[in-house]
Amino acid sequence: MLLSVQCGNVNRIEMWGIDASTNYLYDVTTGRLIAVSSYVSPGQEPESCAAGQIDSLACDHWVATDLCP
Repeated sequence: MLLSVQCGNVNRIEMWGIDASTNYLYDVTTGRLIAVSSYVSPGQEPESCAAGQIDSLACDHWVATDLCP
């Protein structure tokens, strides 16, 4: 499943498998990749940063859009 999540100036694209996702965070204004993170379903490992800096990208009001047809 592919999910697009936007908050402020960050667009987050989540690529989900059965119980984990790889997340790509982009700057909305420039389109540049800011960070890459991974996440395992709730109750498992917390989200971890694979590249870039996700600490400054925290957002309390993400708006999700399912990209799957």
